[in-house]
Amino acid sequence: MPGFSEGEKATLRDLNKDGLSIIKLSNYLRFDPARESTIKVLIKHGADATLINDVLRLSVFPANNAVELAYWAHNNKIRIEDVLGKVKDFSAGKAFHQLLIRRLDNGEGLSGAILDHLFNQAESATKTDFPTSSLHPDKNAPSEQSIGESFFMAAESIMETIPSEKPIVLLGRDAGPLVPLLRALGRDNVHYFIWSRLQCGDPQTGEQWLKEIPPGAAVIDTGYMGSIINTIQHLDPGTSGYLLASSNPAYPALLKTQENNVRVDQIEQTPKLIVRGSAHNKNGGVIARKRHSENDVDSTFHDSEKNSRWSKERNAREILRAAGLDEWDAWRYSSWVGLTPKDRLGLRTDAQVQQHYQDVARARNTATASAQ
Repeated sequence: MPGFSEGEKATLRDLNKDGLSIIKLSNYLRFDPARESTIKVLIKHGADATLINDVLRLSVFPANNAVELAYWAHNNKIRIEDVLGKVKDFSAGKAFHQLLIRRLDNGEGLSGAILDHLFNQAESATKTDFPTSSLHPDKNAPSEQSIGESFFMAAESIMETIPSEKPIVLLGRDAGPLVPLLRALGRDNVHYFIWSRLQCGDPQTGEQWLKEIPPGAAVIDTGYMGSIINTIQHLDPGTSGYLLASSNPAYPALLKTQENNVRVDQIEQTPKLIVRGSAHNKNGGVIARKRHSENDVDSTFHDSEKNSRWSKERNAREILRAAGLDEWDAWRYSSWVGLTPKDRLGLRTDAQVQQHYQDVARARNTATASAQ
């Protein structure tokens, strides 16, 4: 841990024995080295492993706010799980995040009831109250700049190429970061679906697609031949296909630069939080198991450091920030994998998922009737 004195390192080793995650701490400091001073102050004041771990978990907040929230939890006034559950909510989480920061900055107290009140306020807030920030790609992010910039360029191309009324489906783990970018740019009808080459013979995956994805969608994959899009179009002929980089004239390339193949290679080689999906279960969840096939293992899963969850989340967060997302979006989507229908659709309840399925079924019936 560079930057820490020998005495501080000894304290960290003792805290590690009590449960402090050094790997998580290391990635926390790599993401924002300026927060080193926060950890030093906590060590100086005798903070225990639980409190420091809570500060790390609250990294979506400015350091001073994270420390204050951790102390409120340490004194049994609030629960960290309650804060995180509310701030992760796709519908109201961003507004709750801003309301909570505002309250902390005003020096006002907290309790479980106050957190509930703030969340109720966040739920009733409009987009005008808490507008989505426009994207501002970070040109000074040396390690992840080119990947973040590639995603930003692809998002702009999608906005220009695909009509606003057409549903968009980002296909697979590689294209996932485009979901929050397109939503930040104002596209509401954006979907995400995991369909790897291991799933092409899985009937449940096809059934889930027809339940979850509206008809006539524009399906976007990274590259290069579009074999999975071929499978989808056989199942759902009304779809159209696009690739970030394309070797297939049937599917237009969305990245229109001379180095687009290099950019897509970089995107596909970034560490992923999950391995490739192998099937869908009857509830619509993706089955993704490490080493499902010895002949089809992601190369990054051979690297113990890159295989750390915290390293992958930090890497994803850096890419999303470099692409121009604000702090909440970059944090929220850095751990997002879309394994369940609720997660993919950004819904809270099973009832809302069932309502979505009914809406899709009606849209498909209407599309079929119109085509006859």
